[in-house]
Order: sequence, then structure tokens, then C-alpha cells
Amino acid sequence: MATPASPSLPIRKEIADAIVKRLVVHHMPQRELAALLGMTQARLNALLTGKLEQFSVDALIALATKVGLNVRVTVTRPYSRT
Repeated sequence: MATPASPSLPIRKEIADAIVKRLVVHHMPQRELAALLGMTQARLNALLTGKLEQFSVDALIALATKVGLNVRVTVTRPYSRT
């Protein structure tokens, strides 16, 4: 039986996508990128391949900051359906 998706998955995906876009322009081997980010190559590979269940929102925000991104959060009420 499949487990329900985490409510934070869309947020994690958006942050991870921005990080990956920032990283791929460097054209560096994963080993070197991982060293620059202070993580293992296996963990970087998990990020690059979208295994986001392994990352908390906090961890992704910290990585985004390391690659020079600013993260902003906007909270809104859901649109009413009438």
C-alpha cells in the first residue's frame, strides 16, 4: 500500500529544483560538488535524482543558502470554492 505524500513535498521539490539548477551550471563531478557542499557524494546523488524524502525542508534551505540562493516563504489562505 502506498503511503500518502508528505504535505511538505511540493516545498521540498521547489527548493531542490532551484538548487539543482544552480549546481548543474558548474559542470563539475559529483565528488567535487559534494565536497564543496560538505556532503557525501551519495547524498548529493539523492538530491540530484529527486529522492527528496531523504531531505528535510531545513536541510534543503541550508543547501540553498550554501549555493547562494535566498529562500522566501509565502503563506496564503486557500481559494474558496463557491
